[in-house]
Amino acid sequence: MFFLRYSVRNKFFFFALILINIDKISTVTDPIYLKIIEELQQRENQLKEDQQQLKLEKKAFEDEKEITRNIDETDVIHLNIGGEILATTRQTLMLLPKSLFSILFNGRWEQRLHIDDDGNIFFDFNPIVFWYLLDQLQLSEGKSISSPSDPLLARSFEKMMKKLRLENVLATSNKNILAINVDGEIITTPISNSSILVNKTHLFIDNHPKLFRHLIKIQRQNKSLKLACQNILFSRRETFSPRKLFQNWKIFCGKLKSSLIHSKWNQSAVTIAGGNGHGQQLNQLSWPHGIDIDDDGTIVIADLNNDRIGEWRKGALQSQIVAGGNGQLIHPPDVIIDHHNDELIIAEWSNQRITRWSRRHNQTSRIIISNVRCTGLAMNNNGDIYVADEDKHEVRRWKAQGGDEGTVVAGGNGKGDRLNQLYRPRYIFVDDNESVYVSEWGNHRVTKWIKGAKEGIIVAGGQGHGNSLTQLNLPEEVFVDVFETIYIADRGNHRIVRWLKGSKQSEVVVGGNGEGSQSNQFSGPINFVFDKENNLYVTDSQNHRVQKFSIIKNK
Repeated sequence: MFFLRYSVRNKFFFFALILINIDKISTVTDPIYLKIIEELQQRENQLKEDQQQLKLEKKAFEDEKEITRNIDETDVIHLNIGGEILATTRQTLMLLPKSLFSILFNGRWEQRLHIDDDGNIFFDFNPIVFWYLLDQLQLSEGKSISSPSDPLLARSFEKMMKKLRLENVLATSNKNILAINVDGEIITTPISNSSILVNKTHLFIDNHPKLFRHLIKIQRQNKSLKLACQNILFSRRETFSPRKLFQNWKIFCGKLKSSLIHSKWNQSAVTIAGGNGHGQQLNQLSWPHGIDIDDDGTIVIADLNNDRIGEWRKGALQSQIVAGGNGQLIHPPDVIIDHHNDELIIAEWSNQRITRWSRRHNQTSRIIISNVRCTGLAMNNNGDIYVADEDKHEVRRWKAQGGDEGTVVAGGNGKGDRLNQLYRPRYIFVDDNESVYVSEWGNHRVTKWIKGAKEGIIVAGGQGHGNSLTQLNLPEEVFVDVFETIYIADRGNHRIVRWLKGSKQSEVVVGGNGEGSQSNQFSGPINFVFDKENNLYVTDSQNHRVQKFSIIKNK
């Protein structure tokens, strides 16, 4: 481009010298001179056109640079691969700089790609081998990719790699790579990390691929970890706390249990805390709100109107006060167990602060966050604390030990119903990707805020308050399992509901039988938690009790 520009300029200078005397020459009638004049004029016109073309090319080049500069590699790309929908990051697709993907997803060509009716980018590849490719890209970081061990899949895979201009990164041997067929999806992992599959080169496991993918990830992170491929709905506070949940569990390979998407619970509950009327006795509760559960089945309850946190051991008839009860706490709406530090993190509504309380040294506390009117707390796998501030209509993230400001991760644009706003946020949930789910009283909805997003996505409710399955009424606690099924305490409708990923309406999990005090009824359910067997515990606030709904075991 620069050589062309130099050449054009020199030619233009040369012809300009000749054209200085064009008027004089034009008076000559000699046909030869007239021919020269005509050619010079034509060349002058051509030069002007070339200059204009160069200007256009320069502008296009600058536009392309600006597009590339503004590309966010953390963007989530939704793909339709041969009819199968999957999502990955732009960064993963662009790991190999000379591949077709690195060209297509650099920001310049995406609008020209084939888009299906749902807005997904379509590629006509075998979805099984494409899953394999993505897994290999993440595993090897684009350095070397092995073909599947299955000859039939290998041929399809290598054909796809050729189309994507990736033949040069294909490894000559795949002896150290294990290919696992998980319900039709090919997942790869180094054999050194796959003690559960010794002497196997291709094993079929009948389970949800996403769960098993998580298990493989854990195995990579902790080589000494033993895995149990079980059907688990993880604690609400620790989305997938692998080192805690799977430690010392035995390995087994066999037919795995079905997805929790189809799990059901007994509709009649057993009262396991409170239920003895409103009061201050150790066998009573007064407007219980937040709840969390320990590994041994001990539950801790934010006993709001008694200004205390009570600990109820499994089978106990009364509680032990582990925080407050002596004027140190005022109206705590939520509590979470920090297993790593053996502490309780407590939200104090009236004192407008977040405190840490030692579980080893009773009544020993320290303030970590001030000036927040907090209702709900959450904690990510790094120990960062997320706080829903109902007065400021925002959610902030603080480091584990608190700080001065924190970082706004949802809302922060005043109260309202726009996608960049919250209205009275109540409870929150943080998944493994640090996406934040927020329940909103004022908007009767739950929104999902992907990490770094300036706007949320409505994932439940948002149709005004009501009791239809498309609506919520004063939603409280929210929990999201590994299948992105959303569980919500629908307080105003006296029920717990769940919304399957992408669904336009919910289904009732427990409750929904009108307001009351029967074993199948609630009066203002606010919070809930699952134990490691997936039994469901619900704080039934206006009945001053905690109800346990046992899961119906799959045979």
